[in-house]
Amino acid sequence: MSRQNSRIKDRLAIKVLSGALIGIAISLVLSLGAYDTQIIGNKAEFIAQILGSALLGVICNGGSIVYEIDSWGVTKATLIHYVASLGAFILSSVLLHWFPTRYLPPVIAIFTIVYAIIWLINFITWRKVIRQMNADLKQMIRNEKEGGERL
Repeated sequence: MSRQNSRIKDRLAIKVLSGALIGIAISLVLSLGAYDTQIIGNKAEFIAQILGSALLGVICNGGSIVYEIDSWGVTKATLIHYVASLGAFILSSVLLHWFPTRYLPPVIAIFTIVYAIIWLINFITWRKVIRQMNADLKQMIRNEKEGGERL
């Protein structure tokens, strides 16, 4: 097994676990808050909601590992992650009755807008980090050249 594959597997395990925990936490908060109080009384339904939310978290957060596959570009990774996340969201929401299916088109639109906003924020943040790293690298190279010419 290559070093990169080992690193990706380790990161995937962390992402899957954290995604499940995030999904469970969100489900619990919604169950205890303004969510349908009848679900809490029905243990089977409550467990189904928890597990469905955990699975959604696993797919959305664990699926972000596609961004670490060096041979894939950002566009390919983004499309694969978006389709997997949207598919998991639609499946979970329909099976767990999060909203009537007639609302599916606007919910997909909202999901897509939120996904795009989150992606754009991450893109801008990483672009800034990469630019700073490149500037630091250029400065290091300049410093080495200046130091080498003096010797």
